[in-house]
Amino acid sequence: MNKITLQFCGGTACHMKGAPELMAVLELLPEQITSQLHVSLTHCLENCGAGPNVRIGGVVHSRVTPESLIAIIKNLAAGQVK
Repeated sequence: MNKITLQFCGGTACHMKGAPELMAVLELLPEQITSQLHVSLTHCLENCGAGPNVRIGGVVHSRVTPESLIAIIKNLAAGQVK
């Protein structure tokens, strides 16, 4: 099973727009999903005006909300199940 890579922008704009809260939402996911995640913090995803930004599986998602983050992760995790 491949890991789902999440890179949270840690730049000032994304931090102020809620990146820490997005990272905290991961704790609400079941262990069967969190075990599939590889989470890291990156400096900047170069889309500050549309933050918070998260790179998920190589694709940058902007204006991410806790709800949209959970939905994206659950959809990706469901695709991982064999």
